[in-house]
Amino acid sequence: MRASSAAPRTVNPRPQARRGALTPRPGAPAPRLLPSAAHAFRPRSVPGLRLTRLSLFYLAGYLFPAGAGLLGAPDWSLRVFQSTGDYGSVFPRALGLLLLGLGLFTVQLIRHRTEPLYPTTVAVRALFLAGFAWLYWLSLDPFFLIVFAIVAFGVLLTSTCLAIDLWRTRRR
Repeated sequence: MRASSAAPRTVNPRPQARRGALTPRPGAPAPRLLPSAAHAFRPRSVPGLRLTRLSLFYLAGYLFPAGAGLLGAPDWSLRVFQSTGDYGSVFPRALGLLLLGLGLFTVQLIRHRTEPLYPTTVAVRALFLAGFAWLYWLSLDPFFLIVFAIVAFGVLLTSTCLAIDLWRTRRR
């Protein structure tokens, strides 16, 4: 065998880039080819809405039992709410599904502390209050008055807690 007389090749720790290539300088961050829009999707949080968050437990606390009751036993649930109308069994079950879905959404708002959406829960329930008043006016069914009272108490509770929390954060 013949031994090679050539010297061993050394590896250049900083290879030369071809002209015009996008290679960062050592220690420099990699170039961003597209601007990031991630900041647009981050919710702006209002720190310290602790009381408002606690008030949302009342909302979740009535959505789950009412949804489960209407889904599982619609006739019994309507009797508990003193309904005088005949709604069959399909529409109350559909309402139960919607209430369970809203309950799950509310629990996720609480769990993830999505504070920018807390005022939205008040606005949506205010819309529901107008709808329940209109449905009572159409049907004169006490069911809608009872549901109106339950939701109105929650709106009052969350609105009061939100006002207190915002007042406290502005005072700091």
